[in-house]
Amino acid sequence: AVVLSSNREKEYTVTWENGVYTSNDNASYWRGYAGYPIIAVLMLQKKLSLNSDIIDYFKGINWTELNKKYKAEVMDNLNRKNVNVSKIKEEVEKVYEEIKALNIICRRSSARPPK
Repeated sequence: AVVLSSNREKEYTVTWENGVYTSNDNASYWRGYAGYPIIAVLMLQKKLSLNSDIIDYFKGINWTELNKKYKAEVMDNLNRKNVNVSKIKEEVEKVYEEIKALNIICRRSSARPPK
């Protein structure tokens, strides 16, 4: 699968076979854990939860830019709009627990991350 970065400037490649997932995003490649491209693929494969009511709040957000500036700002904005931020945090924790329970292996891709 090809997964675009949030600012659409980078493409990441995710491969999988027999429960072994690889990706050339920085987290997967350098740190050895499932980065967001692998998580996105697992959600689309229905191996992880994907709450369509919540995911819509995060479409079109340039996470690359926001992470550099201020991580908490998005949640603060949602909170000001009376969005149930606690429910979002619960969903995130649920997915983290599901990732821990999956019978998969994450490995470094043979392709280096894009610059």
